[in-house]
Amino acid sequence: MVYRTPGCRTCKQRRVKCDTARPICGRCQKAGRTCTWIPEDDSETGLQFRSENAFAQGMPRRPRNKTNTNVVTATAALTSPKGSRALALTGRSPTVLRRLPPTQPSRASGEPSVSSLRHSLPVPVEVHALNYWVHSFVFRPYELPDIGCEYTAYVLEQWDRAGPDSILNLALSAVTHAVFGRARGVSDALEQAGRKYARSVMRAHAALREPVVEGTIDGLLLASMLMSYYENVMFHRNKDTASAQPRTRFWRNFCHHTGASGLLKLRRQKRYPPNPPLDRAARRQIIRSCIIQGIPIPCCLRDGEWFGEEGATLTLDSLIVQLGDLRARYLGRFAEWWSSDTRDISGQALDLDRALIAWAGTRPKDWDFSTSFIPDTMSGRGQDAPSHSYTTAGHATVWNRYRATRILTNSIRMRSVSASAQSFLAVAAEYADCQKNIDLMAKDLQSGILSLLKSGTPSDFQSSGAATEGELLPKVASMLAWPLTISVSTQGVPTAEREWFRLQLKATARSLGDSVLETIAEQENFNF
Repeated sequence: MVYRTPGCRTCKQRRVKCDTARPICGRCQKAGRTCTWIPEDDSETGLQFRSENAFAQGMPRRPRNKTNTNVVTATAALTSPKGSRALALTGRSPTVLRRLPPTQPSRASGEPSVSSLRHSLPVPVEVHALNYWVHSFVFRPYELPDIGCEYTAYVLEQWDRAGPDSILNLALSAVTHAVFGRARGVSDALEQAGRKYARSVMRAHAALREPVVEGTIDGLLLASMLMSYYENVMFHRNKDTASAQPRTRFWRNFCHHTGASGLLKLRRQKRYPPNPPLDRAARRQIIRSCIIQGIPIPCCLRDGEWFGEEGATLTLDSLIVQLGDLRARYLGRFAEWWSSDTRDISGQALDLDRALIAWAGTRPKDWDFSTSFIPDTMSGRGQDAPSHSYTTAGHATVWNRYRATRILTNSIRMRSVSASAQSFLAVAAEYADCQKNIDLMAKDLQSGILSLLKSGTPSDFQSSGAATEGELLPKVASMLAWPLTISVSTQGVPTAEREWFRLQLKATARSLGDSVLETIAEQENFNF
């Protein structure tokens, strides 16, 4: 049998050996001639038989393209019933897609380019909102010590188990839409937030009418905490705000914390298996809100040891509980049970302050911090300012709350001494001692706050691009909210430090989208 040679027609006519390279063989290219091929032999390889192997036909191997795989996976996720959940949790988010470099479509595979596919993705607002919240507001439990973790660190784990119509899913969706809508100015997100919050409240009321079972407490607890935060974000000053009592007009949105404390009490009474990390985080948040409101801490939350606190953490926890009792008594909330003798209150404040000083002197070594100086352009204080360096952001947070606790303790003592003295000269020395302690703690608090604000922050502060450059990351701002609120609203803080704290509180409120904090920062004459 005779087989035709695989050479091109031009080489056959010239009677030279062809190297069969396509589309232009080497001989024709060297001679500058037009390389033509016989139509019946114009196959992919020039072979006398057809191979179904694409690589054997001369086509290049298709390169592995992880970028296109991720986009296709994201597209499948968006079209699935739980598309937005999968998209957010796997990391294949619109934020990631925006960073992908545009590529040309592959001629071999015929796949569309990433650029064209990215524009065709129907990304809903809820995906943008959820990814913004996850990247900006949430520290994972392994990033911080237990005492520095907030309840938000445990939301995603529970949310992944919850159904799409669960209370937790509705509450989280309301919060994510609210913070995203305020931060990015998306009116549609704010409208959806209101609708989802209304549904979550109705669902919560319906759930509480029925017996709470063991498996639903964690979801209800997190939903209560999230709904409380939603109230802060969407808080608006009404016309009757000015006529309300000074110490209560800003604290109307803590009713959900009451429900959360009731769930913790129910878990303890029914002897349901606890969730210690979540219970501790929620309990600390509720105690801090009780101190700000000046109301007594619920009895079911007073024993930190029952919730798993131990060591130095347990000692500090008990001292903060004592501060809550002291503040509530000073405000007269316990008048029917306790004496209103202000000298007795000042004595308790002195004992509490000494106990706080003793705690700082016996702290574990990993709680130590170092001090350095940063330029005035970074500190915003008009001069080079001392700044602390801590092991983690969680340690810095606890130290800042410790200093705010001492500021409030000495302020209560100062006011009690002034109210009980018949003449200022009789208490001048004690008054001066209180003022000295407040001044010292205010300066230390500034240094601690600068450790979270300064450039070159530790790796656990870094965001996935959710916050723009120069913007305070919300999950860092949440660590500053309570000590800044105390320092701005407490009598005795020096004017210069108070104004600096007020500026930082405004930045914190903007970052968190917290309308209550914005109101506090704007009310220059507001005191506890």
